[in-house]
Amino acid sequence: MVEVEFKLLGPFRAFRDGAELDLGPAKQRILLAALAAEAGRPLSAETLSARLWDGDPPDNARRLLHTYVARVRRILAQAAPGTGSTVEVGRTPAGYRLVADQKAVDLHRFRHLLRDARRITTAPVDRLTLLDEAIRLWQGDPIADMTGEWATRLRQSLRQQRLDLVADWARCALHLGRYDEVAPLLEATLADNPLAEPLTVLLIESLLATGHHAEALTRYASIRDRIREELGVEPGPELRRLHQRLLRRDRLGQAGDEGSRPWREPQMLGVDRPVPLAPAGSGAGPRRRREGSPPGDAADPAGRGPGRAVPAARQPGPELDRDRVVAAAVAVADADGMAELSMRRVAVELDVSTVSLYGHVASEDLLVGYMIDAVLGEQPLPPPAPGWRAELEQVARAAWAAFTRHPWVAQAMSLTRPQLSPNGLVIVDRVLHALTGTSLSTSEQLHVHVMLISFVRGVAASLEPEVRAERDTGLTNEEWMETQEHALREVASAGSPLLRAALSKEFDFDLDTLFEFGLARMLDGLATRLE
Repeated sequence: MVEVEFKLLGPFRAFRDGAELDLGPAKQRILLAALAAEAGRPLSAETLSARLWDGDPPDNARRLLHTYVARVRRILAQAAPGTGSTVEVGRTPAGYRLVADQKAVDLHRFRHLLRDARRITTAPVDRLTLLDEAIRLWQGDPIADMTGEWATRLRQSLRQQRLDLVADWARCALHLGRYDEVAPLLEATLADNPLAEPLTVLLIESLLATGHHAEALTRYASIRDRIREELGVEPGPELRRLHQRLLRRDRLGQAGDEGSRPWREPQMLGVDRPVPLAPAGSGAGPRRRREGSPPGDAADPAGRGPGRAVPAARQPGPELDRDRVVAAAVAVADADGMAELSMRRVAVELDVSTVSLYGHVASEDLLVGYMIDAVLGEQPLPPPAPGWRAELEQVARAAWAAFTRHPWVAQAMSLTRPQLSPNGLVIVDRVLHALTGTSLSTSEQLHVHVMLISFVRGVAASLEPEVRAERDTGLTNEEWMETQEHALREVASAGSPLLRAALSKEFDFDLDTLFEFGLARMLDGLATRLE
């Protein structure tokens, strides 16, 4: 059967039997790329509009979206006429989705290869084979031909994942004695990420292993000077230890065969060896304790977690003010969750003393309130919709979008002791305005507002634990459910015949679907009260 293939690990393209498809103008391409990136998962019209127009859709956005979907459907249908191809854009109550085998999308093949490779802990050759295949999928900068907030976020995330991949591959290759293969890939990767110290460590080890001692010393001196000049700090402890080995002319042991050295599972950069993601020449990179400063001021404290690069709050910038403090705190929570948020951690990211923060934010509790307010105000609410139901749907979806952009928000908010938020009051006002003129009293209108936000917050409360679980296991929720399906069916068979019968039918569960289903049923119930 002829299937359409989609490639996001480079300029976005689609192919049928090796022939590239004409995907049309930019907006159509972004629509199809967004659907392909989430193949099999529905995206609501609001989510797609946000990705197409960066949260500022035109008045006729829904009509334009329908037009783009129709055109994309036509392109896919014409790509494989009469072949029985299953690739199409489907419609569900939760939104549009690309109906396609995930193997038809290079991004999903890449993620599956990484997942499978990370499960291998005792067979380095097998692990390296999968990592080789994952590297070959890359054809350049991800979706390099696309602009906009969504494309930029996805591109940054995938760049970081590739750094993790290259480091893992290099460790496996060094263990297996494939020294000559390591240097070219690391050199090419470091050209775009010159301050990625863990990659530099691996490169120097490969140079030592092949007898290039002088070149290894030159490489160390180069990155040391660049770190000092651009960041004003010293190289990290691993690089400094390696430098001492260089000075002792301590060569890396040669591997005569696969079993000549004990196999140790390569540590993933995302867990214990952070690689800062930065465009070449940007000067972005990890900050550590300056020489002579107290140990407690280390800028990359132990337990930071996944080691993802925190956005630009870490860079030297304008004079400190509350907005910069809040932006840095939001970046920390986005990257590592609320468990990692503290005034000290924010000070580390801003490269300032902890005490200096209290001149702008009096306490950590107030900081969390400012963070919530900033997040709720990121995207202005769309103009009021006609009718109370359409307006409440609009407000709820805007809140859901904010929670999904920042998974920590739902758990940081308090229902019984709500944080004071000017942007939150805008939402309250919109709900009350929508219910003005109905049969509800003012008290009942306020209860509707609390009920609506509580529903959104309740579903969103699962977002941050899911992000943490995916980070810890390397499995998406769909992939994890697949591993539990057999056990669930066995339990259902023993204790709930009705559940077993339900599970025998297709049940597509995700939080977006649950949100849309619950919102519709809740408003159905409110409608009976108002009629």
